[in-house]
Amino acid sequence: LQWTRALSFLGDIYHAAIKPDQGAYTAALLALVSANEEAAAQRVYLEAVTCGVWAPKRPTGELDLHRLPVEVAKIAVRNELLQQLSVHRTEQPKANLTLIT
Repeated sequence: LQWTRALSFLGDIYHAAIKPDQGAYTAALLALVSANEEAAAQRVYLEAVTCGVWAPKRPTGELDLHRLPVEVAKIAVRNELLQQLSVHRTEQPKANLTLIT
């Protein structure tokens, strides 16, 4: 399966002590999305954000999707909506979500 090869490729990059770039993460995410592996795609996206490959969330709270591939942008929006839902369950809403496309 293509998505298992993509994850294996990312793992190989890590084991070689090489930092995956945007292209590696994009390839893995596209393979995961095409295989309907949403949860794995979400984890890979969050890993890429944590590593600084993508930084779509601005300090003002806006989600800037300009430079993201479409499928990655969809994952970014889904991630942000899930975060908003989890915050709003425990706190009062503080801000709206603004998407920049």
